[in-house]
Amino acid sequence: MTSWLAYDSRLSRTLLAVFWWFATSVQLLVTALPFAFAGQLGLTHLGLWAGAVAALPAGPGLYAALKCMRDFAAHGYPGAPFRTFWTAWARGWNRLWRIWTGAAVLGLLLAYNAVLYGSGDAAFAAIC
Repeated sequence: MTSWLAYDSRLSRTLLAVFWWFATSVQLLVTALPFAFAGQLGLTHLGLWAGAVAALPAGPGLYAALKCMRDFAAHGYPGAPFRTFWTAWARGWNRLWRIWTGAAVLGLLLAYNAVLYGSGDAAFAAIC
């Protein structure tokens, strides 16, 4: 019974894989933040830009969560979880800042297209 609860057991690896897909899904949902802010603040420049800025820390957060999860699966509990997370967050921002900023800009462009062209396929086809 204890082998089912071990860090490197099949159950633990399956749960970590499920969490990885959940974290990736959250990252994709974060690109909808400009739309949420536009719904709260109205269709203003402030609402769209506030949503894009709110999406910026989500990418490094996902990177840090996956890094901590990978370390946990490979080496067991390393200790100092907050320091490990924030160190990985800073490293993820420094190494991949173009990707995180690009995702926020893409969300901003999609929000502006939705405002200009209305909802529907034309708003998203204009980006492509």
